[in-house]
Amino acid sequence: MPETAVDPARMERLLANFRRDGYLVVPDLLAPQRVQGLLDDLYRLYPQYVSPKDPVEGLPADSVEVGERRFNAPLRYEPPFDCADLVGHPLLDALLAAILGNRYVFEAYGLLTSLPGATRQHIHRDGGLLYTDVGLDGVLPATAVTVVMPLVDMDETSGRTEFWPGSQRFIEIAEDTPGIAPVIRAGSLVIWDFRTIHSGLANNGNQARPLIYLTACRPFWIDDSNFVPGKNAKLLFSRGCHQALDEPVRARFVRAELFD
Repeated sequence: MPETAVDPARMERLLANFRRDGYLVVPDLLAPQRVQGLLDDLYRLYPQYVSPKDPVEGLPADSVEVGERRFNAPLRYEPPFDCADLVGHPLLDALLAAILGNRYVFEAYGLLTSLPGATRQHIHRDGGLLYTDVGLDGVLPATAVTVVMPLVDMDETSGRTEFWPGSQRFIEIAEDTPGIAPVIRAGSLVIWDFRTIHSGLANNGNQARPLIYLTACRPFWIDDSNFVPGKNAKLLFSRGCHQALDEPVRARFVRAELFD
């Protein structure tokens, strides 16, 4: 069943996982029928995001390639993708406040897609290193995290994400260091530190593997590496949906680019 309340003991276990490994997984945050509805709506309203005819020419104009047959693209926060049950979920809010501080904000909202035939992604960090010249990053708390909710199961067929546990504490890792690639069910929640080293594995199936994602961060931080000015927006938000959010949640979207 989906989480509806915050269990302090479970939350502390999740936070312990995050502090140790640089990522955490919350199984089945949203109900299967809710996630299936979002997937159906994605194919209906954003077919170019899940079935481009060509890996280059068929990609959406507002997307950015992040690997072979992989891209991220903005998702307009409007019906049916006004996911207040995700962005305002009490467990997600509690986790982000514990990781990033009570004044955390959302920086981006969109879709990460791995198409059929996508090969293994390069091993990378999303960003987040601040003081590489003086070696402080390994001891600092997180400044930004990636939050994803897969709309299909992440498994051997569709492609999992491999993580290098503890890599948020090290500038580099040895080439032979083993990673962990958990199977994650659709509708689950994955949060990882922007500094955590990871890699998307190959999509061996015949369907796209879309993930709804959010970037959350401390209020002083801005993502200056994953977006191209004038091409792909970070946070497109319907004015009506913005106003409909409860005030504490709406305050998290102070950076939203509003549209009517």
